[in-house]
Amino acid sequence: MSKVLVVGSVNADITLKMDAMPKPGQCLLAQNVTKSMGGKGLNQGIAMARQEVYTTFVGKVGRDSHAAAVENELKKNGVHAALLYSDHAPTGEAYILLENNAQNRIIVYGGANQDYTKDDLAKITALIDEHDALLVQLEISLPILQKIIQYAVSRGKFIVVDCGPAQAGILDYFAGVSVV
Repeated sequence: MSKVLVVGSVNADITLKMDAMPKPGQCLLAQNVTKSMGGKGLNQGIAMARQEVYTTFVGKVGRDSHAAAVENELKKNGVHAALLYSDHAPTGEAYILLENNAQNRIIVYGGANQDYTKDDLAKITALIDEHDALLVQLEISLPILQKIIQYAVSRGKFIVVDCGPAQAGILDYFAGVSVV
């Protein structure tokens, strides 16, 4: 069985449902609020595990109440968790404004997703060696992401990069990547 390592973002998602978006200076009441765990990386890790693929997820969370919720979500969905913890930043958060017509606007605070260190990189490279494939996105620290990709390329791993959110000037990061 192939083993996939997903390295990516994790956020606490707060979704506010409303009739329409507020105009500048306007205050509106939301019809509903939901809270869940998300982030491109977390969602993709769960999707892989639901396809019965052996999946390990690496994401960075704060030392806060969201970290336990992330662990529970991964466990509930059969994902092997290899979470990293930040002493400097809280777990990322996404604020999703959702209109009744399904139009949305999303504001993301990266938090711990942007707080990767050299020690974290060492832990991730050790995990890359234990897996057959790597799936990453662009929602974590780009300098660390570039090093993760370079290491996986040097090990001959199958690498998939989800280029969201799109960012300019990083095409060089993808040299040797299997699928962009």
